[in-house]
Amino acid sequence: MIDAIGKNVNLYAYKPQQSKVNFTAQPDEFVKQDDNKEEKKGLSKKAKWGIAGGIGVGALIAFYIAKGKFTEAKKLAENIDFKPAQTIEEAIEFGKKHLGIRSYTGFEAKDIEVINWVNEGLVNTSNKMKGSLRMPKDIVYTDQLGENTLAGVVTEKGKYEGWFGVNKKIFDNIDKSIEKSIDNLEDVIKFVKKDNGKWAFIKHPIIAEDDAQEFAKQFVKYKEGSFTFKQKLDFYASLDVLHNRINSYNEVPFNTIKQLLKQENVKKFCEDNNILTDLEKIKLLSKEEQHKIIQSMINNGVEFKIGFDIKSLSAFDTIYHEMGHIQDMTPRCLTTDKYKFDYSKYSDELKAWVDNQENMQIANRVSEYASHGPGEFIAETFARMIQGNKLPDEVLALYKKLKGPAVPGY
Repeated sequence: MIDAIGKNVNLYAYKPQQSKVNFTAQPDEFVKQDDNKEEKKGLSKKAKWGIAGGIGVGALIAFYIAKGKFTEAKKLAENIDFKPAQTIEEAIEFGKKHLGIRSYTGFEAKDIEVINWVNEGLVNTSNKMKGSLRMPKDIVYTDQLGENTLAGVVTEKGKYEGWFGVNKKIFDNIDKSIEKSIDNLEDVIKFVKKDNGKWAFIKHPIIAEDDAQEFAKQFVKYKEGSFTFKQKLDFYASLDVLHNRINSYNEVPFNTIKQLLKQENVKKFCEDNNILTDLEKIKLLSKEEQHKIIQSMINNGVEFKIGFDIKSLSAFDTIYHEMGHIQDMTPRCLTTDKYKFDYSKYSDELKAWVDNQENMQIANRVSEYASHGPGEFIAETFARMIQGNKLPDEVLALYKKLKGPAVPGY
């Protein structure tokens, strides 16, 4: 099947098998509280906290507060009006005056959009918290962060220890970062430029049609070179949203099964075809066995699609995430990716986290990255709260149980 998309792109979709039941698994974790209010698309590449010697994040934050690296929780203005600065000097003065930032390092005149992005994200966080929060003391534009990290608090020993870092490697060449993310999606969506100059892409059959078309439109606009810097950051984020949706489906198939079986026609269809529908029994199965159940549904005629709303996140998601870490003063265990996902090396606390299938299912309702450890779950959930997303009751309950920092309105 070929559908025209825009003026210069075609969508080549694998022909789906005949289905008796259709269902789109939309991510219910990103339902907006105000559907009529336009929300900006966002960034979701997560910064990794550097932790040395097994010290928890909370302990490190307390250490840096003692060293003057972060401010104690204090009262800023309850509402700060943000207006993009025209010069670096103006942006720095704004941060010092309204946000209590001590210094900005590494920014040049050409980086005005980057420093405005930082300041606006911090203002949004402060306003949501009604001015009561901890702020970083120093903002550093640096190439000392990882390849895929937009921003993060640097805790490794060295020049930038304890500072809020913004990744120069990404922002100095955002186009290169976008192209790399597109390449990483090749197994899901592959873009091809045809001889006639038009773009086409081949999509995986489980990707929802409407979302894929919207994604293709954004791709074409990007390739046409009409995107502003901010729009490029938004598109970079939409790529990551798709990455996360696929990862979540692959890693926690139970959530997909749960959403499918909420539909009475799907549940009845499965019962009629002797496919297990008891969620309590399914919950106890291995990930591989759960995927087999999904495959049995597909083989028997159930068609479902993975939806991904490319407008689901704020453009400041990474800043909100890192600010969540700064507000979270409870020591947390290292994350799964810090151990390169080697279970044998996990601490007992981390093993207890990943072995709790209910935790994993709840965390993945926020994002795939939220499942990497309790600290990341806190930071990811905090970010969604700052954005004003409506969150499932079980997410809020786990956040409260883990003593996540309070956010007004939740």
